[in-house]
Amino acid sequence: MDLRIKFIVYYLDYYKKEEKMEKIKSKITIENALCLFIIICPILDMASFLFRNALNTNFSPSTFIRPVISIVVAIIIFVKCNFKR
Repeated sequence: MDLRIKFIVYYLDYYKKEEKMEKIKSKITIENALCLFIIICPILDMASFLFRNALNTNFSPSTFIRPVISIVVAIIIFVKCNFKR
């Protein structure tokens, strides 16, 4: 009897997790990814400027982060997108 209850509880937890994942997946769209990219870029520029001035260097972490964000957005748009015809 105890095993059946554990199975039912496990199944309900799994079902709730699946519902949460579906809600998250429905909120992640191309438009949201592009908006996030547009918001993050100026913040990275400011952080890069402050980092370079504070440490008197030509290197900043956003030098490497910014191209990675662009590549990820391009992959989302051109590869993972379901094209509707």
